[in-house]
Amino acid sequence: MKLKRLGFFRELRHGLPTGPCLRETIQEGKQQADTARIAAYLQSGKIFIACPGLVRDVLKEGGPFIGSPHIRTDGVWAWPSDLVYYVTHYSVALPREFLEHMERHGWRLPPAEHIPLASLELED
Repeated sequence: MKLKRLGFFRELRHGLPTGPCLRETIQEGKQQADTARIAAYLQSGKIFIACPGLVRDVLKEGGPFIGSPHIRTDGVWAWPSDLVYYVTHYSVALPREFLEHMERHGWRLPPAEHIPLASLELED
């Protein structure tokens, strides 16, 4: 099954050249209504691809280290682990389709045994 990509911003070392612009997704002075739920959902994603090393906040010159660039999944979507940082610190807007997906599932990932990691792949 192909996973939909989310948060692979072009500015990130682990992003996509054709990915969205991180700076353009920032909602200045606006907090998403469900930021805490979104952050918890993103953080609880199962590690699909473990990546060594650390990444920094790319929006600040010499920004702080914010974690490893692991790829997480819920079995339908895939996102880099640092996405939660950008959502909580910069109010980065996420696609409506993903927000509706989380809400439909009660802001909870399916049980680990229902995420077939071995048969998943990232969409092109």
